[in-house]
Amino acid sequence: MTLIDADAVDRLQTAKNAETTRADKAESELRGLQSDYERLSYKWNEIWKEPEYNDAAKIVKARKEQEARLAEEVKRDEQARENRRQSVLDSLVANGKDSLRSFALTDRIDFNEQEAKSIYYGIMAIAQKFGFDLCTKNGVSSAVRKLLEGLSWNGCTNFLMECVTNWSKLFAENNNMYDSHAINNFICFIDYMSCSSKTNVTTGGSNGCADQLTNWEGTQKIGLEALPKKKRGMSQ
Repeated sequence: MTLIDADAVDRLQTAKNAETTRADKAESELRGLQSDYERLSYKWNEIWKEPEYNDAAKIVKARKEQEARLAEEVKRDEQARENRRQSVLDSLVANGKDSLRSFALTDRIDFNEQEAKSIYYGIMAIAQKFGFDLCTKNGVSSAVRKLLEGLSWNGCTNFLMECVTNWSKLFAENNNMYDSHAINNFICFIDYMSCSSKTNVTTGGSNGCADQLTNWEGTQKIGLEALPKKKRGMSQ
């Protein structure tokens, strides 16, 4: 037992000595670091006593603050432009829905010129908002379904609702109206409108977007190239 106790004491003493050695080394390293810190701090303070360093620091600070302000302004401008862009698209979608709703309450079997414009632009706007590819039949069908989504059918029979839905699909898929030229033309118009303060656009009247964008049937509108003229109609 005495020998066991002596071995335990030796092990504890050895461990204590090792910890003491490590503590002494850490303390020595800390003193060295403190000495380096004090030396560097002294040099740093001496450097900043020179006026040219202070001037340089002020210039750098001012430049960084200006860059931060400009970046924030650019971010705000981009967000405002995107908000205007979405407002323009929403306005065109609403016009398209209103035209479909008005048409559904008539006894006609074909869209008139004004309705055709509104529905055409509404489909284009839907495609831009949701990323549908109008150069494909599936993309056109998806855009039409989205335009019909949430449309009020109050006052319409189920038969008339089905007819209007089918007429809309046939109209949208007729004669490949959505070629790359028409789509690019439409995107240019939306970009132009997003840079202005006017976001509530219409597709009719002397001041509507029909006066600013190529007509769905191909007639020239200001500022944009005309599309090849194609004959459209549900009665074909």
